[in-house]
Amino acid sequence: MSKKLRQPSPTNRLTVLYIAGLSVIAGLFIFEQFLVERSLKYQFTSSRVINIAGRQRMLSQKLSKAALAIQSSSNSKVRKQRQQELENVVQLFQTSHEGLQKGDSDLGLPSNNSPTVKQMFAEMDEYYQAIVKAARGLLVIINSQSPQANTSPFVETILKNEALFLPRMNHIMSGSIVCV
Repeated sequence: MSKKLRQPSPTNRLTVLYIAGLSVIAGLFIFEQFLVERSLKYQFTSSRVINIAGRQRMLSQKLSKAALAIQSSSNSKVRKQRQQELENVVQLFQTSHEGLQKGDSDLGLPSNNSPTVKQMFAEMDEYYQAIVKAARGLLVIINSQSPQANTSPFVETILKNEALFLPRMNHIMSGSIVCV
């Protein structure tokens, strides 16, 4: 009789196995959800970095275009519109650049760039700085409204450095895809 009490009945055994099986399935489901959430967060962050880096490339070109339009236009209304455009683009260009390097929660950019991406930004910094400095200088000259103001040095600096900036930004963008 004591042997019968020690051995569980087949029904009890099946119940225990059933509960254990359901527990394993529930545990695997929870683990899978964790992995999916992590993957989605990574994809969102990567897409934000790629989007802002792509926008940086576009902004460098838009900045060059606005500078050329200011230089070549004799129409004061067009120059004023392009001046406003240049001011807005320079501001967004700087905000995006800093966000890509240091992170920006408003832009959804992480602050955890890889050492490789940090090095790429360091190598590109002189071109970025030259573009911003020349654009700011161009805006100062335009705001002075001096008839003999020579915008050519500023525009040339922007164009020269934009041509060097753009391929490096492309390289950073492709590096960010791997390194985010």
